[in-house]
Amino acid sequence: MLKPFTALFAGILALNAGGAVQASPQSHWGALPSSTDKIAVQQTAGTCMRVFDPSDTYANLRSTPNGQVMMPLNNGTTVTVKERSGDWSKVEYSAGRVSGYIYTKLLTSCTGTCMVVADPNDTYVNLRQTPNGPVVTRLSNGTRVYVYERSGDWSRVEHEWDRVRTDSGYMFTRLLAPCGR
Repeated sequence: MLKPFTALFAGILALNAGGAVQASPQSHWGALPSSTDKIAVQQTAGTCMRVFDPSDTYANLRSTPNGQVMMPLNNGTTVTVKERSGDWSKVEYSAGRVSGYIYTKLLTSCTGTCMVVADPNDTYVNLRQTPNGPVVTRLSNGTRVYVYERSGDWSRVEHEWDRVRTDSGYMFTRLLAPCGR
């Protein structure tokens, strides 16, 4: 009876000696990357991406890389990547039935990590334009948001009001909790 427990204990010690990963203080994050990491998404043909310009509310869809502006696409707009060419991605905007180019750094994954607003000391949390910047809106505790990246104490999130309107911005990471708990 003692032998199986000894083997288990020896296995645990071996893992720890080999540099086993310890739980982070933000262990509730699950698959979310650590601070300052971006969620890496390989942009291959057919990849769903969303427009996100952190310094503006839209990004320009252009006829060629750095070419003439065809139309602005609001932050949160979904596009499909057709191909990449240097720093530019050729995308298809299906709602407008148009193809064009967007600067690749202004695209983010369509899927984020589901979290809910959870401030134990208040009933809402501010969604900010930039970390510690101007307030975009207030979101009540329990509101579902999707986290796309973390930077220090801040998380870049999106909140979908309805099928048309999406707010993007930053929330203090400690005021978010995982969905479904």
